[in-house]
Amino acid sequence: MIRAVGPDPTFGKSVQAEISARITEQQFLTWFQRVQFRVSSTDVVTVSVPNRFFMTFLKHRYQALICDAVSAVSSIRQPRVEFEIVEDEAVGRLPHAAAPPPVIAPAAINNSHGAGQAPEFPENIPLNPDYTFDEFVVGPSNRLAHAAALSVSETPGTSYNPLFLFGSVGLGKTHLMQAVARRYGAAGMGQMVYISCASFTNDFIAAVSNNDLDRFRRKYREANALLIDDIHFLANKERTQEEFFHTFNSIYNRQKQILLTSDSLPSEIAGLGDRLVSRFKLGLVVELAPPCFETRVAILLRKARNVDLEIPLDVAEYVAHRICDNVRELEGAVNRLHSHVHIEHRALTIEEARKSIADLVGDEEHRVDLLRIQQAILEQFSIRPSDLHSKCRSRSVVVPRQICMYLSRLHTDLSLGEIGLYFGGRDHSTVLHSIEKIRKLLETDSALRSTVAALERKLGHRR
Repeated sequence: MIRAVGPDPTFGKSVQAEISARITEQQFLTWFQRVQFRVSSTDVVTVSVPNRFFMTFLKHRYQALICDAVSAVSSIRQPRVEFEIVEDEAVGRLPHAAAPPPVIAPAAINNSHGAGQAPEFPENIPLNPDYTFDEFVVGPSNRLAHAAALSVSETPGTSYNPLFLFGSVGLGKTHLMQAVARRYGAAGMGQMVYISCASFTNDFIAAVSNNDLDRFRRKYREANALLIDDIHFLANKERTQEEFFHTFNSIYNRQKQILLTSDSLPSEIAGLGDRLVSRFKLGLVVELAPPCFETRVAILLRKARNVDLEIPLDVAEYVAHRICDNVRELEGAVNRLHSHVHIEHRALTIEEARKSIADLVGDEEHRVDLLRIQQAILEQFSIRPSDLHSKCRSRSVVVPRQICMYLSRLHTDLSLGEIGLYFGGRDHSTVLHSIEKIRKLLETDSALRSTVAALERKLGHRR
């Protein structure tokens, strides 16, 4: 074990080795292989990364892991992590699961229009005028997805390819995809294809029926960018999957951008061939999670401003507490409130807002609170309340604490920071690390799945 806190050439390698032992090979190669660690002072560890997106991802997803690894290989018991961006070959390129293609000038994004001439957008690609990067409200649950989409809009085919965005309905996947498509179209990118997976399937079936596969393949395989929404609809369509496999290879090998959205991780799409699953993982896979309370309030206020509606803050907070999992429902609530004020000419109070959105959310939604979750955990694992709030790192306490954080995030309106404050003042990155650990264990640990399912039945939650 390294005891010195001054400059030590073995320190960084030791931290990397410790991290490598705690995560999958894929995760390590993607995020840590070219990151550098050094001790800057008595308790400060500096992490050198190649870009801001990299820094944001490590802060939100892996900071707790970095602290644990530093503590494990050194005498620093409570390290403070600082990040620096070092854009040189010593640190490396952007994360990419496969060997990245050589960086080329993004000619497709160069504006080819003359001075003073407004760029034209292809009329055959219908886009929602509100789905732009400027109108996307960024929060902890979608920051990484937003940054990745912005990156591929600026340098198509050179950073994250393919970019695979996944998450539940109404969380912003289509918004980001259309924002990218709008950037490409406004910059004059030729032969861009933006389409739903259902339309791709129908187009393929029509091409087979009409003996017109050559036209179909020219349209898709020669595209400069391929953006497909709801790619999970390829499930159990073997011949369409075969065609898409060759389409994917053609575009990827020409270093053109592929952007896909889905409601699930590639590996969780039942009925999807292994070849496609592996290709969807070649680039960057990013989840959009339900927005936290603060982000929901910001979304409400932004959408209200766009329709010239002034919502009192207490009303916005009430609606944000009632609608938790779907941005589209928040937009629907704003439309109802707008009608309430401008058509029915009523004052916008919490009571009036309750009536206005009642059929959206039900009469009263009985969500699980954190105290009930804690009590269920205490009974299940026979531990004391003080154990959950302590710094104890015994497995018999750590696992129940992590499950408690996981359920609190899943079934309450509390933000990561609020949950961390409740559990002994832990920071949001520690909470996120605990949640992610339980989420991944649930994929492989049947005993844990049974335990969590039993806890949820006991809570009788309604999502």
